[in-house]
Amino acid sequence: MKIFLIAVLAVLYIGLFGCSGQDEADAYDDIYVITNRFFSQQMRNIFNEPGRHIGRTIQYRGVFISQAWDTTGESFYFVAQFHYDCCGRGMEDFVGFVVYLNDIPSVSDFVWVEVTGVLEDYYAAGVGMVLRVNAISMEVLEDPALWI
Repeated sequence: MKIFLIAVLAVLYIGLFGCSGQDEADAYDDIYVITNRFFSQQMRNIFNEPGRHIGRTIQYRGVFISQAWDTTGESFYFVAQFHYDCCGRGMEDFVGFVVYLNDIPSVSDFVWVEVTGVLEDYYAAGVGMVLRVNAISMEVLEDPALWI
């Protein structure tokens, strides 16, 4: 009877609280929201283990940037945030993903947007494999200062 009670309590605990080793970056919710507070950490997790995130629907905020591949001249869009690396290592750069807009109209460069889409591998000729968000929606943020 004691073993049965322990087994029932274990099942209830796991059902109510989940596995203790699972953090926010491991939780597979319907939409994986990359928050501003943990943006750099969450992006680093995705780039370090892309196979765990390919096919997931993600949502994040950043500035919209249009560019062209140097090697092909093909236009592409990028949504990213400026990232300062910690510890004074002098590694500052834009961090984000290439975004495929489908039928969503593009916006002016450096306009803050929130994009939702499915993360996928994309082969860009002359560049190689890149992570790309196949956009489902993109919303212009009127006053980004309210959510920073």
